[in-house]
Amino acid sequence: ITNANKVKFFEFNFDSIDHGTSGIINSIILGWPILFFQDATLFTTRFTNSIIIFLSLFICYKIFLHHNINKKYSLIFISPIVLYFTGREYHVGYTAGIVPIFFCIFAYLTFTKLYFRKHISNLRLFLTGFFLGLIPFTKLQGIPLGFLIGLFILIEIIKQKKIKSLFLLILSTIIPGLLILIPLIYKYNFNSFYITYILNNLARADIFFKPTIENILLYFYSSYLNQFSLIIFIISILGIFLNKKIPHKITIYHALMVITAIYTVITPRYMPDHHMHFVSFFTYIFAIVVFSEILN
Repeated sequence: ITNANKVKFFEFNFDSIDHGTSGIINSIILGWPILFFQDATLFTTRFTNSIIIFLSLFICYKIFLHHNINKKYSLIFISPIVLYFTGREYHVGYTAGIVPIFFCIFAYLTFTKLYFRKHISNLRLFLTGFFLGLIPFTKLQGIPLGFLIGLFILIEIIKQKKIKSLFLLILSTIIPGLLILIPLIYKYNFNSFYITYILNNLARADIFFKPTIENILLYFYSSYLNQFSLIIFIISILGIFLNKKIPHKITIYHALMVITAIYTVITPRYMPDHHMHFVSFFTYIFAIVVFSEILN
């Protein structure tokens, strides 16, 4: 809240606010009351958090529809994850990780539409690239997921030989970096950004660690909700092997997203339970896609 209220003074820095884990985009998003000549408060942060969660859930619903799951079943399938976020008390405060998750899910819907050869407007493609470009400045933890989704989208665009779309995506991804870094350099705050945000976060994580089964299970053992996500993932994998049909390529893409999400949450040395939202969305999407594929 403090950093959000600093936005009206154009103090875009990372000094001693949330230990650098929350990027500048979170501050700007939470600072929206400034447009109405008001300050950011606990209520506005809770409200913003709830709206972003709702939008993310709606996008999940849209992803189900593009997998040819009818509206009735899509609404039924989305219900458990709605209860998950209600039960996890995500609406009590504001979690910085929900914004990069929203950006990733928005981009993943774009990828899904591209994969199934649905029409993608230039505006949607621009927003997709723009959101992916914002992820590094929102929370570094979201970079692996954003990078993988961006790679999937690039592959589909190249396969469909959409050269103009390729340039539009690359350009829109670069723009956020230019808009944020140039003012930081101009105001001599780049050192604050680099030391507090980049180095501080990297010091808390072992990016090139070799995960073991014990590392993963210990993390998921921390709460029943974590265990629930892991069980869903394992059942989905078993469903792929038990199903006699060869899984669609997009199902493999979904599985890679879940594996990357798990890597994202177990890499930092400090692993709070609320980071599970990086896994929960993509685990659930993967499970529903596998389930619908088996039924079809």
